Amino acid sequence: MTESEKIDLSISREVLKNTAREVSSLLCPPLATFYNITNELGSYRSKVKIERQNYCIENLLLLIKDRKSEEEFINEISEGKLEPIFMDFFETTLRRVSLINSEDKRRRFAYLLNNAYRFQDNTLLFDNLEMFSDILEKISDYQLQILIAHYDNLTLKEQLKSDNESLYKANLNYLMSMELLVSELNNYQICGGYDTIIDTLICSELSTLFVKFIKEYEN
Repeated sequence: MTESEKIDLSISREVLKNTAREVSSLLCPPLATFYNITNELGSYRSKVKIERQNYCIENLLLLIKDRKSEEEFINEISEGKLEPIFMDFFETTLRRVSLINSEDKRRRFAYLLNNAYRFQDNTLLFDNLEMFSDILEKISDYQLQILIAHYDNLTLKEQLKSDNESLYKANLNYLMSMELLVSELNNYQICGGYDTIIDTLICSELSTLFVKFIKEYEN
């Protein structure tokens, strides 16, 4: 490729938009409409993703403000002063957050980042944090409420059960399948069927630690 054929990689976003408009004007009407829709959708989705990431970062800054100012934290990131394992987790988390519609879950991811920042010299802990990220991404807001209710909120637990018992039981099943909820009874004590088990469910060791890390973790 000659120098004259090389693409100018510094082309501005505005020029790209103008080029897109010119291309769409040359297409037949249905294709032009589709091209415009996908182009506008791409711009909109990029904006939404950035807003979601910013929400998570803003919550993270609130959580660390007693330890570091916003400027200090940003400088640590931009100057590469933080542990590589934390930076990997930070980048991965922001990618996850960009695809999450739930505001509450984005806030919970900020708590995970906060705890990752606090314990960034503990490499073993990061294996758990990656697992907690997978769990938080996978479960629904409603299932998250159920876990928190079983952790330390008996009132919420009873409310969720009374609001829609069939929905509540269905989600209990899912959380049990993930071993996030377990029965206090052993196999020899269980009798009376599924309804008996429901009243004995508690957070497993895994979900207990998970809930701690999506809240303000205390040693």
